[in-house]
Formats: sequence, C-alpha cells, structure tokens
Amino acid sequence: MRCLNFLPLILLIILSSKVLSQDIFDIESNCDPQDQVCNKIEQEFVNAGKIISNNLILNAKILVELIYEPLDDDTFGQTTPVLRIHDSPDTVQRLYPTALLKQLNITFEPDFVDIQVSINSNANNSYWFPGDPDIQSTQIDVSELALHELIHGIGFTSTWDFPEDQKFINFLTPRLNGLEDNGDPEDPIIFDGFFETVFDGFLVYIGSPTRNFITNITNSINSFTAKGTEFDNMDALNSKLLETQQQNVELMLTYATTKSSLGFLPTGSQDAIILDTSNPEFDFASSISHVSQDDYENTTEFLMTPHQKEGVTLQAQIQQTGNTPGGGIGPNLRSILGTLGYTINPNPPNNTNSNFQ
Repeated sequence: MRCLNFLPLILLIILSSKVLSQDIFDIESNCDPQDQVCNKIEQEFVNAGKIISNNLILNAKILVELIYEPLDDDTFGQTTPVLRIHDSPDTVQRLYPTALLKQLNITFEPDFVDIQVSINSNANNSYWFPGDPDIQSTQIDVSELALHELIHGIGFTSTWDFPEDQKFINFLTPRLNGLEDNGDPEDPIIFDGFFETVFDGFLVYIGSPTRNFITNITNSINSFTAKGTEFDNMDALNSKLLETQQQNVELMLTYATTKSSLGFLPTGSQDAIILDTSNPEFDFASSISHVSQDDYENTTEFLMTPHQKEGVTLQAQIQQTGNTPGGGIGPNLRSILGTLGYTINPNPPNNTNSNFQ
C-alpha cells in the first residue's frame, strides 16, 4: 500500500489550461487532450466532486487545480488546500480552507484556486478506473483516490509540524504566523502567533479518561511572547519558545507519534474519532491528518485512512462495509465535515456516482 498525502499552503500559482465545470466543483487540469489516462483521472475528480456535493449542501463554486506530474514513487497523490485566517466560533483565529469560507459566505482575499491536487504521472500502471476490466492486486481505484484528496482539500487537514528551522526536529507547533513560508530562517521575523486549522481546533488527547483539547496546548504555546515581538531569526524565536514551552511542544510530538493518542471530537459527541498517530517518526503528510488505519480500514470510515487498499474498488468497499449511503463518505466523516462548518445533507443517495463498477 502506498501513501496518500496532503500539503497545505497559503498561496498557489495556476499551471493548468483546461477547465471542466460540473456542479459545485470546477476542475482545472493540465491534461493534454490526447492523454487518455490524465483525462480519465480528471473525470474521476469530477465524479468525486459530485459525491461530495451529494453529502453536503454547497452554495459556492470550489475551484480545483489538478496537476498531473511525477511524484515520489510511494505517493499517488497530494493535496494543497488554500488557507485563510478566520475567527472560529470560540473567537480563536484559525486557518480555514477557502472552500469552506465560501460556503459560509465569508469575505476574504480570493486566490486563483481553492484546492491544488497533484497526481503521480509515473504510476499509470497502478491506476484502475470504473469501466476497466477487473482490478488487479497492484492497482488502486482512482475514484477513491480522487474522493480522498478532495476531502483533504475541503478541510480534513492539520498544520502541526516541525518548525521551519530544521535545527529543531524534536517538537511540533502549529503554523507560524499562519504562513507556509516565513522566508529565509536567517532573516529577522516578527511573531504573529501559531495558527491551527479549523480541523485542529477539535483535536483531543484520548490517551487518558480526561479528554483534553489540543487547542489548549496551542493557547499555551502562543503565550510565550507577545504578538509583534521581533526576533533576530527563526533560531532565536524557537529558542525563546523552548524556554517556557518545551514541555508542551515536545508533548505534542509524543502524542502525534503514539498510537491511539489523538482524536477528532465532533460537536455534540462524546466519542472521538481516532486519528493516525501510529508512525513513530512523525510524517507531516500522513500523521494526524488521517484516521487510524487499524481502527477504520475495514469499516464505513475507510476513505480517510492513510493507505489506500490495492486490488479493491471503491464500490466494493462500500458494499463490504454495509452499503452505507454517502458514496464512500461514512457517518463519522460526515460528522467531521459538519463540525468544521459545512451543512450536511441528511439523506445522501445510496449510490452517488453512476459510473461505479
């Protein structure tokens, strides 16, 4: 099994040339009209958008840039949602995907796209499409891949990561200043806060009977100095952070690399959804931003596990896990999306894609 990755950024550049507009999702790709594989991938993203549109009540277009390009051998796809700072209901400023802000009718400075997805052009032999002969043991269903990546793009994403200054790899923080790139680490930097995503705002530690919200750690981290404080460089900022917050930032790395330590607690629920923290070496592309493989890969919540099963189609997995309505989007995932702020369609159709095989 190979990994499905996401990489949140703030600013993106359009590289694509062709647009397909279907329902709420506008898919813009760099596919050559003669490239059959690329165009079939694009169509599966259109179909995935329809599935999401049938699970959520969406009212504003979501712009998706699909880039077909070489990626690492162990990666089928990676997704980059555009993020903007916005006040959460608890008055804490967090990073929201623009795809969600549009549905909330929030005014913000627009970008060219809301979601950027890269699909590995070196893995063509591993791709199976609805309508193909029986799926082989080394193939993955692109319809599932497309749905998985778009779910990351609309908000299933965390910013907890190692600091940009690579001298510090023994602790995690949310995104410094809300920016993916704070410039040269040797340049002076003004501290404006560490920013969680809206998804991060519902993380809880589940390794003890008391459910402790991880946002409390973020609040503590942000108290290490006043906003507007200028530091000589990134090293100086991180060193100052460790003077008072070393226990918290190192604790977060422990949580993120200890199995069954972190969960997502949906609004109104007492039961946290277990997130992926099984890798003893923190992996930004996988850790936290997926559900637990061991707990959910054979359940209705298989879609957002970090490793997609080979040799089985999306439709087969839906049937094997009880044929739950939603087209692969299970009840827990729907509750996560509702908690983030989307309006949920209470009665999604059983089969949201007529092309399923």
